[in-house]
Amino acid sequence: MELEDIIYELTCLHESMLFCCEDRFGKEDPVFAHYRMALGRIVRDLEETERRIRTETASAKSRQ
Repeated sequence: MELEDIIYELTCLHESMLFCCEDRFGKEDPVFAHYRMALGRIVRDLEETERRIRTETASAKSRQ
């Protein structure tokens, strides 16, 4: 699986968790909220890594 595909799947999971963070009384479930927050950080880190890889790859190709 490509990094881009992994980021997409994790982003979709993160977005869907936004709808699962409340219990039946409308209160935020702290466990789901924590998972959502952690997953959001992972997605942002992976997106940054992907940008860095693309930049480094383009830079290496231009030097050749």
